[in-house]
Amino acid sequence: MVVAGGPRVGDLLAGGGTKILSEGWVLLLGGVLCIAVAWLAAQLQPGFRRYDAHNPVP
Repeated sequence: MVVAGGPRVGDLLAGGGTKILSEGWVLLLGGVLCIAVAWLAAQLQPGFRRYDAHNPVP
């Protein structure tokens, strides 16, 4: 689902966003939103911060 639907949803939102804002602002806001969601996930899921790819523990 993510591979098939995720990029298409992003394309739709970016295309719709350029109707209101310029392409540069849409790009900037998309990056800020990605950083904000990653930060929120790290705050809400402590295991996300402690994950070690060299020694993964389920």
